[in-house]
Amino acid sequence: MITAANILVSQVGGKPKYWINQDWIKQQLGLSDEYLWKVRSVYKKSVPPSLQSRAYLPETGKAWRWARVDGRFYYDYDHIPNRAPKYYKAAINLDELTGQNNYQPVAGQITAYIKQYYSQVAQIYPSFTPKDVIMSACAFLFAAEHLPKRKQRYFLQEVVKAGYRYLPKTWHTLYKKIRAYQNGSPLTALIHRPREGNANALTYTDAEVEAWTITLRADGRNYTNAHIIRKVQNLCRLYGKPVPSVKWFESFLANYEVKYLTAAGRYGSSRLGNRWDSYLPVAPPMYAGDVWQIDATRLNIIEHKKADGSKGFLFMITVIDVYSGDILGYNFDYQEDRWSVISAVKMAVAEAGYLPYEMVFDRFPGHNSPEAVQLFDELKHLGVKVTFTHKATGKARLERLYDTLQTVFMQDNDYYYGEGIQSRRYYAHRSPEYLKKLRQRANKEKFNLSDAVNEGIRIIETYRQTPYSAYSQKYKHIQLSPAQLHDQSTKANVKPVSSELLYRLFALKKALKLSRNGYIHTKIMKQELIYQTTDYNLISKYERVWVAYMPENLDIIHLYARKNHLWWHLGEARVVDLPQVYGPNAEFDKLAKAKQRLRQLKEQREQALNDIVSQVSEVDLMLGPFTRKADKESSESAFLKAAGDGIEAQKQQNHRHSDDDFDVTDNIIKQL
Repeated sequence: MITAANILVSQVGGKPKYWINQDWIKQQLGLSDEYLWKVRSVYKKSVPPSLQSRAYLPETGKAWRWARVDGRFYYDYDHIPNRAPKYYKAAINLDELTGQNNYQPVAGQITAYIKQYYSQVAQIYPSFTPKDVIMSACAFLFAAEHLPKRKQRYFLQEVVKAGYRYLPKTWHTLYKKIRAYQNGSPLTALIHRPREGNANALTYTDAEVEAWTITLRADGRNYTNAHIIRKVQNLCRLYGKPVPSVKWFESFLANYEVKYLTAAGRYGSSRLGNRWDSYLPVAPPMYAGDVWQIDATRLNIIEHKKADGSKGFLFMITVIDVYSGDILGYNFDYQEDRWSVISAVKMAVAEAGYLPYEMVFDRFPGHNSPEAVQLFDELKHLGVKVTFTHKATGKARLERLYDTLQTVFMQDNDYYYGEGIQSRRYYAHRSPEYLKKLRQRANKEKFNLSDAVNEGIRIIETYRQTPYSAYSQKYKHIQLSPAQLHDQSTKANVKPVSSELLYRLFALKKALKLSRNGYIHTKIMKQELIYQTTDYNLISKYERVWVAYMPENLDIIHLYARKNHLWWHLGEARVVDLPQVYGPNAEFDKLAKAKQRLRQLKEQREQALNDIVSQVSEVDLMLGPFTRKADKESSESAFLKAAGDGIEAQKQQNHRHSDDDFDVTDNIIKQL
């Protein structure tokens, strides 16, 4: 049976750690020296080279963790394998081993001593002394108080191997310090930080030199540190001042206050300067529709070949609801201009069905064009707050959205080429070799404009339908997607949008003549179209109207009247399906319905005339200047109109009974 050193006990986090002697393991488990040498080699390779010299190798998760103490090998009981076919750990009776006269290594004794006397030793040192200085002092006191009479060299070597930072690195130096302590030297004089109290490092203080240095650092020419140091050192020699060292300059320029004071002058309004700008944090919106942000960014997918053979890169114009993060409207174009922005806003309003409380734009190209200004004026007239900003912080939510699209939803896209060239992230850019293959693939697949737009739509719609919890640590508890969050959220400050208001804001408009039978003849996108309205009030009161149409839906138009900047809706008109009266497929039933509408219009006009004639007062006509002017003029107008219509009706009656003319259409309708 092996003697006292069968097992070592160390303290780890207040719990005992058992290490079993190699000779005991060989005897009890029947293992050979070759096998144990092999497992020690394997475990040592799992330990970083800088830690392989330790007596107790650190834990790496591998089996057969070992230590070398007093020239003997010991194995961590917790890391002895216990699996088929040989259950080594199960064959060890730990209770039997721990009942022997066990030996505790010096490192474990020091740890227990520090835990017991740390607070007492800390009182000897100033309150700002680092923790490792106090631990080293405790270890020194342990060595002084437990120094054995025999084997002092071995004992002190074990103390040194424990690796406390401010203890001597050799046993004989430690022995000399212990003897000095025993002879009356204070503990703080023996264990301390190496340069503590060194007067050679006194701070150089000269306000004028500091002013020179700060002035050069704040210069917009952005001098290098070396240039500033040379300039100031030469000035010091010129004016007979002590010359500061290079180290003093480097420490002074690295001071946070110096960086803060000089950043604005040094960097200006560049990207580096913006990092030092002040900002005002604000609370997020309370409801969906409180604010929309509109901006554009490049769609970072590989270029495609345009119709003229040149390379085409798309821009993505988006409208985001800040509360929910949902992309309500978007458009793709080769550039950001007034038409692309208006189209994106139009889609957002149409899909959402309301106008938000506020819209935030940047000063995009064409923001001062007549079309954009007219839209902004209309929005303001309807009570929408329109804001313009040139700062990225003014549309922070939208900037973060673009970052999310690239880092989450474009990563697996086959055509994504990486972030912009100014990005400094280590994952920002694909390798040149990958981009070469990507371009070759796109050319082989004939990647075109339609494909690029479809990729952009797929990316946006994937974002809209993906729950926040799927990728966001910040919103890990939100199980809704942006689209679901927007749909289910309260919209307390929005303005509902009707079809006529949508046409008023975003439709193309032109002034056209309205014929007496309600027809409107126009040409849209090189196509001849005829629209008709059956609204008698509209036909009888307006000769010219403003026609608003959407190019994507030409079946219907909206009619408006305008005075200055005010618009009011008059009604709708639908495209006329002209009846065919010639050939074998003649549509006489459709023709009959059209003539029926004309007869109804005529009857409405005659009824309106009769209503006016019935208001004619002969007394008003006879009283002359002794009646109200308005009553007299109204009666005269009605009388003259009735007389004129009577004459016209007689002419038409005579014309109808003429033997010279014959209306084929009327005859066919009568036969039907």
